[in-house]
Amino acid sequence: MSEILVALILLIILSTLAIWIWKIHTGKDKPDSHDDIEGEAMAPESPCPLCEKMLPRGVKVRSLLFPGKEFDLMRIHGCPYCWADYDKKNPRKDLRRRLCPYCGNEVPKDGYVMARVYRKPHRKTHVTVYGCTGCKSGRG
Repeated sequence: MSEILVALILLIILSTLAIWIWKIHTGKDKPDSHDDIEGEAMAPESPCPLCEKMLPRGVKVRSLLFPGKEFDLMRIHGCPYCWADYDKKNPRKDLRRRLCPYCGNEVPKDGYVMARVYRKPHRKTHVTVYGCTGCKSGRG
């Protein structure tokens, strides 16, 4: 009876050691793993579509999405580095120029860029910019 108990304890110790070594080897215990503290995947840096500034993780571009049947419509206002109304409590004074990806002209101060968002199953979401309030006035 005591041999079975010793074998069972040894098996538990070896299993725990094997799991610990596997976690270290696969990087699940490393502090610079690709998971943040909450466990959500961190997005890499991405550029603002209007001012093309590389945005750090967590900084988002302000936009409004209007759901539709075939595609959704989106109004893209900008990031904290180019849109004056991004943070009304702490406005920035050194704003970057917002350029329309469609016409290349500067987006009006109170304007935005208009886009169509296509969501298809088993494909990446596709966004197509079709103008700004300067080049497509009266639309959007």
